[in-house]
Amino acid sequence: MPALPVIPTFVDGVLSSTTDNQLAAAVAFLFTPPRARLVQTVAQSLTTSVWAAATFDAEVFDLFPAGYGATGGHSTSSNTSRYTCEFPGTYLLSGNGSFANNATGIRATRWAVNGTAVNATASGTTALTGNPTSVGAAGFSVVLAVGDYVELQLFQSSGGALNTSVSGADESSMSVLFVGA
Repeated sequence: MPALPVIPTFVDGVLSSTTDNQLAAAVAFLFTPPRARLVQTVAQSLTTSVWAAATFDAEVFDLFPAGYGATGGHSTSSNTSRYTCEFPGTYLLSGNGSFANNATGIRATRWAVNGTAVNATASGTTALTGNPTSVGAAGFSVVLAVGDYVELQLFQSSGGALNTSVSGADESSMSVLFVGA
């Protein structure tokens, strides 16, 4: 399991090879923090009036600082709705849900941590006529421990199953950025 870098303590203002390496690791982590941008390129069928975790089959990027042995917080083959924390700390989340054209009901997004909805993170709108409907997820910062996971959940109330939209700019996405310990 990767650990956050340690800022070294200087002894009499002098760097040793150990403190020099620790400082280099800390600076590298600062400039290349864990981060991911996940997108949905395959439509997902959503049951009416039920919250469901958005599945993300593609990654624009899923990056970690070099040298930490981390594998990335997202998988495109299992638990594709999740970004799993490998470094403890505060993460900034952003994203959107994109729904196929249907003029009935509402569309909404919210965040979940470890499968549990997070209060005060829901955003929604009434469905639009003639176009897919995209709903921005509330920007949200969350403190995660190693192994915790976040998901973007989607909701629609069209009265029947409704697909997400995956055409061009209309695709659901989730972005995750480590912002501090």
